[in-house]
Amino acid sequence: MNVKCRFVVAVCLSLGLATSAVAASKQPIRKLTHDPNVPAVELFDAMEKGLVETTVIAKNSHEASVFVTNKSDAPVSVQFPKAVVAVQVLKQLGFPQRNNGIGNGPGGGGNGPGGGQSQSIGGGAGQGMGMGQNQGMQNNGGNGFQGGNGNGIGFGVFSVPSQKTVQLPLTTVCLAHGKPEPRARMKYRLVKLEDYSNDPVLHETLKLFVAGAADTETAQAAVWHLTDKMSWDDLHNKQIDRIGHEPLPYFGDGKVAAARDLIDKAKGNVKDQGTERKVETAARRPE
Repeated sequence: MNVKCRFVVAVCLSLGLATSAVAASKQPIRKLTHDPNVPAVELFDAMEKGLVETTVIAKNSHEASVFVTNKSDAPVSVQFPKAVVAVQVLKQLGFPQRNNGIGNGPGGGGNGPGGGQSQSIGGGAGQGMGMGQNQGMQNNGGNGFQGGNGNGIGFGVFSVPSQKTVQLPLTTVCLAHGKPEPRARMKYRLVKLEDYSNDPVLHETLKLFVAGAADTETAQAAVWHLTDKMSWDDLHNKQIDRIGHEPLPYFGDGKVAAARDLIDKAKGNVKDQGTERKVETAARRPE
């Protein structure tokens, strides 16, 4: 009897260890590395070629995670954009078309088929999050990724083993004042900056934010000024109502002034890059 019991315990233990091993193998890789021997492919190009698939889980308007899965039979090195946008996918409508239904007017009413969708968010995976090194990895800019400048993977490359998934944390801001807050159960997808908006100043503002030139509050004020045409006075006077208590300022001391400086810097960068153009409200270009 004792022998049988020991045998059953051993079998259960073996099955438990095997199950744990399988579960562990399916866990996303959080410590990102780069294999310089694998040529890099820009993220959206890799998606279009079917090399990788991406999933976005937004915790809220300021925190999200991107899961990049290598669907090929060989390692893939991915160049992550300096900044990206994530938009909600509505089941009844499918993927929203470029600039349709991503309305960003005050109050978040929207102006297209997706007018009722939740908040779109913009940002990136910068500021040194989730980075690691291996023996075959170059150490560029202090962050272990090619093209890096110490500000994180938004400026470089990471590698994904075959049939594996990596997880990247994103720091984001909301792109439409008054829209519902993102939640983890909502389905989001990544889109290019230029497919969301034709405003190069907004693009540059998000890139500067990801690079660490501004904190989240400052970037949020700057983005709402650009996307929703909120005046600096409106932003300065915006409050958080509290039942039974005095309202609190939405933005901390100096954040709105810092947002003005951030936009001035973004405009200067755009001018230097020669990408100035007639600016329309973000996400308002006709199809």
